[in-house]
Amino acid sequence: MITIFKHNEILGLDAALRWLNQSLVEVNEITLDHILALHKRVLGYADPMAAGQLRTLPVFVGGFRPPDANLV
Repeated sequence: MITIFKHNEILGLDAALRWLNQSLVEVNEITLDHILALHKRVLGYADPMAAGQLRTLPVFVGGFRPPDANLV
């Protein structure tokens, strides 16, 4: 069963891919602003408060801990 959260993640991925295809086709250099704009679209439906923002707290992915927020 697809939950509302998963559905919203799919909507965000679709929005991000459409934006990439339309906006970054001829970009020579990807900037932090581009990355945050993409992130905003990916998470915009699932987690709008975090979308487009650099994280400030540690995260965990299964047993893996990505770099601390201050290193991102």
